[in-house]
This record gives sequence, structure tokens and C-alpha cells, in this order.
Amino acid sequence: MSKKIISILLALVFVLGLISCTKTDKKPGTLPPVTTVGLPQGEELSTSYESEGFAVSIYETYSEITAYKGEDTEIAVPDAFMGIPVKSIAEYAFFGNATITKITLPDSLLVIGKSAFQDCTALTEVVLGSNLEHISQAAFRDSALERINLPDTVAEIDRYAFYRTRITEIKLPSSLSSVQKYVFYGCERLSKVDFCPRIERIAEYAFSACLSLSEVVIPDRTEIISDYAFSECTSLTKIFVPKKTGFGDNPFHASNEVTIYSPSKSKAQELAKKYGYSYEACASANKMP
Repeated sequence: MSKKIISILLALVFVLGLISCTKTDKKPGTLPPVTTVGLPQGEELSTSYESEGFAVSIYETYSEITAYKGEDTEIAVPDAFMGIPVKSIAEYAFFGNATITKITLPDSLLVIGKSAFQDCTALTEVVLGSNLEHISQAAFRDSALERINLPDTVAEIDRYAFYRTRITEIKLPSSLSSVQKYVFYGCERLSKVDFCPRIERIAEYAFSACLSLSEVVIPDRTEIISDYAFSECTSLTKIFVPKKTGFGDNPFHASNEVTIYSPSKSKAQELAKKYGYSYEACASANKMP
């Protein structure tokens, strides 16, 4: 065999190898990476002042709402002060407000700080901007919140964020990968949760004591449902769990009416046997009765 033919054959083998590697790298169901901007770090405070009832801190490239001193029941936060975009609601900015019933936040907003709307006892509706990235710990805890939209840009929702609110349904944003501890604990009116495909972990007590929740479908990517995640969900009758999803300690404790639907020989089947939960083999959520 001539050297020319051998060279051609080797080249073909090399090309076929590259094609094979390329196909192998394309994993089915791969999701695009999540990118966030976040607040600039290390900027010094330029000035603080009050405008339209808002107390505002101005930094070099962003404004932050630190308090509200007005008396309006429905308010809209401006997208900028002194020409500087509003990117943050500070910690405790609206804490304990008993007047506001509805608030509209600007598209410029990136972060809602810790306990920013906690104990807002009249606040029933929040309209979030289209670029929000982070909802901090206890942001709406123990408020009267009933309605909120979560844009798909939200990548982090910290623990206790919606603890004991009055929301009735929630659609988790497509950038979210984890439901943190106690996020929806005690949301007694929550009857519907639309999970996004990216969710990998449902943390401890995340949906505990959601008394109106009746049916749940866990996404295929979910690796673990943690301790007591759906405990005391007294109306929960159906939950579909993918075959490889694992569990923490007694995730459905005191949810006595629940039936777990999952493929046979799954970790969910083992869990049901361990704790005495009702179980039925089910190949997919679409086949759940």
C-alpha cells in the first residue's frame, strides 16, 4: 500500500474521531449556562437624599432604595435617581410597612435585600422587573403577599424568602437551580408549583406546611428532595418523582394522603417502603392518573 493511500486513510480516521467526539460532548437535555451581573463591588457612597418618599443612596454606577417614608398605598419605584439606575432594594428597606398594598419594581433592579419587605402586612401584589437576579433571605417573609411574577433572570432565592406568605401559585424561574430551606414554608394557600427543568435540589422544609398543595411533578434533573421538604402537606395526594432522585430524612412526614408515582426500582420506591408511603409504578409524569 502506498504512503499516499495510508495518509488518506489516517486522515479519514482522524476526522471520524473528531465527529464522534463532537457527538459525545452534546449531552441530551443540556441547559445553557446561567450568567448574572450582580452589584458592583467596592463602590463608595456618593450621596444620600430623599425623593418622592424614597430614601436613596447613590453610588458611582447604581442607586439603592434604603427606605420608604411616603404614605401611598400603591407605589412604583423609579428606574433611576439623579440619572443613576436603581439596582438594589436595601436590607429592611420596607420592613414592617402596614400601608403599601402593591409595589412595582423597575427593570433596572438586580437585587432585593434581606427582609426588604418582611412583615408588610398590607402588601398583596409585587410586580418585579425583567432583570432581577437575586431575592435575599426573608425578603417577603410574613407579608400579605398573594401575587408575584418571577422573571426567568432570577438565579437565587434565599431561605425564608416567601415564608408564610399568602401566595396561591408560583412558577419558578428557568435560571433557578435550587429551592432553598424554608422558602415556601407555611404558605397555606399555595396550591400550584410549576418547577423549572434546572432544579437540582429541594432543600429542607422548602414546601413544608403548604396545606393547599395537592399535586407536584419533580423535574428530571432533581438530584435530592431533602429532609421534610414536603412535610405536613395535608392536601398532597400525588407527586411524581424521577427514577434517580434521592431523598433526605422523611420528606413527606405527616403528608398522610400522598401517593408517590415513580418508575419501578427507583429510589422513590425504596423510600415509600421505608416510611410506609403509598406508591405506584409510573413511567412518566404524563402517565400519572
